[in-house]
Amino acid sequence: MRRAIILLLATVFLAGCGVQPFKISRAEYGQKVRTLGVLPLMVDEASDLRHPEKNQLKTMIKENNRGKVDFLIPRLKEQKNYFDVRYVPGEPEALFNQLVKGSDATDRKNGAERHYEFNAEFLTTLSEKNLVDGYLVIILHGIMLPQKRWDRTHLNYLESEYNVIIENAYVILPSGQVVWEHKGLAGDPFLALQYPDFDEAFYNKTNKVKIKFVDIEGLAKALVEPAGLLQKDEKLSVPYRNLFNRIAQDLGLGLFSSF
Repeated sequence: MRRAIILLLATVFLAGCGVQPFKISRAEYGQKVRTLGVLPLMVDEASDLRHPEKNQLKTMIKENNRGKVDFLIPRLKEQKNYFDVRYVPGEPEALFNQLVKGSDATDRKNGAERHYEFNAEFLTTLSEKNLVDGYLVIILHGIMLPQKRWDRTHLNYLESEYNVIIENAYVILPSGQVVWEHKGLAGDPFLALQYPDFDEAFYNKTNKVKIKFVDIEGLAKALVEPAGLLQKDEKLSVPYRNLFNRIAQDLGLGLFSSF
């Protein structure tokens, strides 16, 4: 009884917030997607990445992505929403090029949003090799989004557009139909590429705060910042832990244990 009440309250809360990741009813989703296939993490290399060392950045992210969905799959199984959750192997770059047939950025009040279109013919071919009902696709991409960033005293802030890396995630049926969609937000990006240099402005006694890019060394450290022990003494870093928590919460009701 208590669990039923919690589920009802969570459903009402999410509906009130306008969070509607499911494109079909949850009941229909449960019937259609009994076995979920999880593809490797992908990177949209043609997206809006403005870092001066973006080629090195893209390589670094792709290398760090390898094997990370191995941590997500047990979490999704734990939710008990599927008969099975299994890994779908493949090279991320090749999968992206074959799966994604187009993308575009649309301006919104809270910044641009990137949309992806998928190749149904490739999904049909992929499904001949993998006995799954739906594919979980996670794409990391760069974008400019408005944010309010505070200094370390939390007394001053700079509201501007910052270059960040966020995720788009989808569950797609073999027919090409998107039945669930999740989009990352500026306030909780996978990786923040820029920061306002309040200290420089303070010491130069100016109100003009420059926006700078985080050094590639700093981004490398951020990607591997430990988030605690998960399984078999393996560590999942903060960006990936937060990424998977967001996705698992949107795929369920956020009532399950987190990393």
